[in-house]
Amino acid sequence: MEAQREVTNMTNELLKKNAETLHQATVDTAKESERGIVDIETLQHTNEQLISTLDEVLNIQKEGRDKREAAQLELRRIENQLTNKLLEINAEKKMSQRDSFKKRSGFTSFFMVDKEASKVVKLVFRLFMDGEIATR
Repeated sequence: MEAQREVTNMTNELLKKNAETLHQATVDTAKESERGIVDIETLQHTNEQLISTLDEVLNIQKEGRDKREAAQLELRRIENQLTNKLLEINAEKKMSQRDSFKKRSGFTSFFMVDKEASKVVKLVFRLFMDGEIATR
């Protein structure tokens, strides 16, 4: 009788432990299946990183655009400076060589040099505007 009681007690204990284990396993399984594939915190972090990346890219593009605009203004200033210097040289030569300019050949050859320098300035400006000349 004692042995039968011990067997019964052991059986009851095993059944209780199995029920508790089954309960815990079922609860854990339900929690994991409802959890989803990705945690919401992970999605939030990923979204924040993407937004931050986009903001940085936009800032980089704006800085580049601002630098290009500044370079264009500087190039125009340089072009004007060079053009003004060429005009100044031309005017000085005209005054100092007024008498020799009366001859058509002298006037034409000087004018051709001035015209070629102007073409070079315009070509450099066009190459810059087309992006073929980079600025630092």
